[in-house]
Formats: sequence, structure tokens, C-alpha cells
Amino acid sequence: MPLYEYHCLKCSEDFELLIFGDQVPRCPHCGAKKLQQQISASAGHIRSGAAQHCPGPSDACGLASACRGCPKT
Repeated sequence: MPLYEYHCLKCSEDFELLIFGDQVPRCPHCGAKKLQQQISASAGHIRSGAAQHCPGPSDACGLASACRGCPKT
């Protein structure tokens, strides 16, 4: 489920929406469909040179210092 940032061309509000499938986004403030999708920074982990790889069962995060329940924290 991607999260997108939008700017409403009718009421000038900026907001974020989760978009499911081929759902048509609408402004939550005024209901307009005339929206401009904004360029947003991607959310994710950024590894630093000092970060150690997480040895947890999923090996998903890659940042031992940020893992919840990680045996290295």
C-alpha cells in the first residue's frame, strides 16, 4: 500500500493518502479530485559505516541499533 503526498489544486491543502489498487484519490478537506502528486522522500533505513547487520531471524532491518528486540541492542 503506497503512501503518496498530494497538493489539492482547489483548496491548496497538502496531505498524504494511502492508495489501494486503482482507487481515485480525493482531497480529504474539500473532496476535489484535481490533485497534484508531490515528489516525496522515500522512507527507509540508511546504513551508516558503523552499523552492524542484524543477526535476527528475519535479517530484515540491517541496522542493529534500530531493531526492536534485536540481541545486539
